[in-house]
Amino acid sequence: IADLCVTDPEKAKSLIKSLEEYLKLILSLDNMDETVTLRRELELATAYTDIEKERFPSINFYYDLPMRLPNIMMPPITLQPLIENAIKHGVRKSNKPGVVTLRVVDTPFDVYFYVSDNGVGMTEDIIAKLFEMPKENKSIGIYNIDKRLKNLYKEGLAVESTVGLGTCISFSVPKY
Repeated sequence: IADLCVTDPEKAKSLIKSLEEYLKLILSLDNMDETVTLRRELELATAYTDIEKERFPSINFYYDLPMRLPNIMMPPITLQPLIENAIKHGVRKSNKPGVVTLRVVDTPFDVYFYVSDNGVGMTEDIIAKLFEMPKENKSIGIYNIDKRLKNLYKEGLAVESTVGLGTCISFSVPKY
């Protein structure tokens, strides 16, 4: 953003607004054990991807959402870390142009979420380690999200990955 203040002030202004929205949403969360609306969770993910689009112009972000968003509550800060992992551990480590997609599927009883990328993919061993208690200085995003989902809904994250092709992490939130 600092560089853009000199080279492209309008773009810098737009990114500062995205950063402001992102921080406002993060800081407004009083308790990680609470739930937030799907709309609010998507606002956070969008503010985050707006910033990442500027940082990594070779990565394309796609949202595949229902025409009407389901009126559900879900754990806060669930989608953004999955998107962040898709960027950091998937597409940025690949030599091909990156694609990260968030797909939301509304069914009569559940809402399904899919965060996929066309990055480097993972082996079964790496996938298994995602669900182990992290050692110090290790990423806890997947472990944390999985644990919160299991505490709320008895089911956590599912990971499908193929080395060299990419990864899809999914979960569902029941409609009550």
